[in-house]
Amino acid sequence: VSASHPDTLVLGERDFSRKSVPRKSAFGNSFISACFALLFGLHISDTQTGLRALPRSLFNILLALPGERYEYETQMLAVCAHRNIPLTAVPIETVYENG
Repeated sequence: VSASHPDTLVLGERDFSRKSVPRKSAFGNSFISACFALLFGLHISDTQTGLRALPRSLFNILLALPGERYEYETQMLAVCAHRNIPLTAVPIETVYENG
């Protein structure tokens, strides 16, 4: 997908409707996604996915962002929303291990 759309941020999108997904994970992601949509006017169903294909055109901007982990991931999406960077999602396998 990223090769055919080089200026698009591609997000791996997990399926939170599966029975194997812990309820707190599904709720947390839904809550953060709803907050993100209210704040930025952009609906992203999996805001916390770590699987992302980043366009080269954003490297300098994204390298300058402060934060770590979830904070950084959310800021990345906020910058993309603010700059009208195209976003697309592709379904990925959702795996949660016991323990």
